[in-house]
Amino acid sequence: MKQRFSIFLLMARSTGWKVLAILAAMTALQQGMTWYGCRNGDVTMEELLQTRFLWAPMAPLLVGFLLLTLVLGSTGTDGKVRTVYTIRRLAVEEKEIFLWQSLYNGLCYLLFWAVAAASVLGMCAIHGALCDRGPQSVFLAFHSNRTLHALIPFEEYSFLIRNLLYLLVMSLVTAQYPMIQRQGSKNYFYLMTAAIVCLRFPGRTGNFGNNLVDIVLSAIILLAVGWWVYGKEVDVDVPSA
Repeated sequence: MKQRFSIFLLMARSTGWKVLAILAAMTALQQGMTWYGCRNGDVTMEELLQTRFLWAPMAPLLVGFLLLTLVLGSTGTDGKVRTVYTIRRLAVEEKEIFLWQSLYNGLCYLLFWAVAAASVLGMCAIHGALCDRGPQSVFLAFHSNRTLHALIPFEEYSFLIRNLLYLLVMSLVTAQYPMIQRQGSKNYFYLMTAAIVCLRFPGRTGNFGNNLVDIVLSAIILLAVGWWVYGKEVDVDVPSA
């Protein structure tokens, strides 16, 4: 058990500071762009979100998600020889490495979701302070803006289920890629999955049909990753230090 948990700690040591740096930069940039959009003090929340300044102020969330995915997906690949060598010296089976890395990645994505939601609430607070608008403006924005509504869906449980499945899918595919790399192959399925999540994430109120499609799509991806990891023998060469 100690050796297995060491995989988790190795991932944290390798990427922890990068993850925190991405989240801090994402939050600071979003708050700064919100202040910039509200500097004249006469803009509704909906108008602020429609600003065509790199999709401001929601762009930092998209960029942060993609950067986080690149960091998590590259950990334990052949490009990180020392990390891979340490993993192999722990004498833990590849499938268990996959599970522990998936767990770590899942916690990182859960942290991203929490920080993104908190950052959006901070954005609302800045807007309320600078624009002197009532809470109705924010309430309408959450129902009219598809990204905001998908991020914090209130009582629409189909969005919540879909988001949790997205989190699980991204956790697994970013742990699968290093495993593929360590076998001497290349497969950028995790980047394709991240692109699909970005494109499909925004959603309108009462959008149960599209959420159901996303839930089914997520289930198919989970089954495919599960078959790849557990339905075949894994043979990995130990890299030189």
